[in-house]
Amino acid sequence: SIGRALGVRPQGDQPGPRDDSRQQGRALLEAALDRTGAAAVAAGHAESPAGARAGFSDALESLTLWLRDVAAAAAGADDVVLTRDALPWLREAARQLPDPAGVPAAIRAVEETIQLTQININPQLATAALLRRVRTELLGPR
Repeated sequence: SIGRALGVRPQGDQPGPRDDSRQQGRALLEAALDRTGAAAVAAGHAESPAGARAGFSDALESLTLWLRDVAAAAAGADDVVLTRDALPWLREAARQLPDPAGVPAAIRAVEETIQLTQININPQLATAALLRRVRTELLGPR
């Protein structure tokens, strides 16, 4: 499957080769969906302030896949979900969205942050700012 090829789906009893990034991406999405904003701040503080650019970039790439899957779950397109093992959670996350039309803007925000990782940005600040923006795109202003 495409998900297995991308390393985001488990292979039998074994995690996919990019399972750490996959879990980090989901944790970032969970933080973005927290309406209080506290989880976004905590996620920002959890990032290494320097020296982990590749891992940070991988987690952001994974976040884009999770966002795509939430949009697919919201549309009832379960057959195109890459993280099928998380389908019940994705459906629940999709129910939180007032309008899934915000997902493309959230993905663009992540892609812009990925581009910024090519320069010397602070992952802690970038994460907190990104998750605040993703939350606004997905859930609307507070």
